[in-house]
Amino acid sequence: MADYRSAPADGGHAVVLTNYEPKSLTFLNSWGTSWGNEGSFSIEDHTVLELDVETARMSFYDVFWVEGDLKDAEKKAFDIKVNKKLREEVNNHPGLRELEAHCPNCRHNSLIVDFRGDIRESALYARAGLEVTM
Repeated sequence: MADYRSAPADGGHAVVLTNYEPKSLTFLNSWGTSWGNEGSFSIEDHTVLELDVETARMSFYDVFWVEGDLKDAEKKAFDIKVNKKLREEVNNHPGLRELEAHCPNCRHNSLIVDFRGDIRESALYARAGLEVTM
């Protein structure tokens, strides 16, 4: 692969680091969800990004968002994505259903599956005798 590493003629491209693991880094690309893995891609480590360090040195910047600066649609999209991911994790790892969480309303600990609504702002509802689905 080293033979194909060369600097681009001009320009550049920005991506955002969204996850890191001991053996990989995952980035969100700005080209939309139809590219890569729903807009993301993973690499083995930072050395993959180092093209020809003499002519194309990488630059890294800390980028962050202040929640107050986000549009309502952006906040909602984030909440939907987080809730979807949490549901997927519970479905992929059934043992999570046995974990307890502290209800902010009644202040009791109950099984996660006994909560309804947004998992981050849920209301315990098994105590009300309602059926729980997740």
